[in-house]
Amino acid sequence: MRDDLPAWGGAIQAHGEQEAFAIHDADELVLRTESGQERTFTVNGGDLETGVLRIVGNEGPPFDD
Repeated sequence: MRDDLPAWGGAIQAHGEQEAFAIHDADELVLRTESGQERTFTVNGGDLETGVLRIVGNEGPPFDD
């Protein structure tokens, strides 16, 4: 993790409670954009039942190149 890069955050929508739980419980999470940029993130809350998870990353946003 680099301290000179801005943190970013948002929300993702899982397909149901089981998928949301699997994402929440994963060892490593990677967001990959259509352009191929990848950044790791962590789940920072949300609602497992609805599948909406709040996420945060600290490697610089993958969508800001």
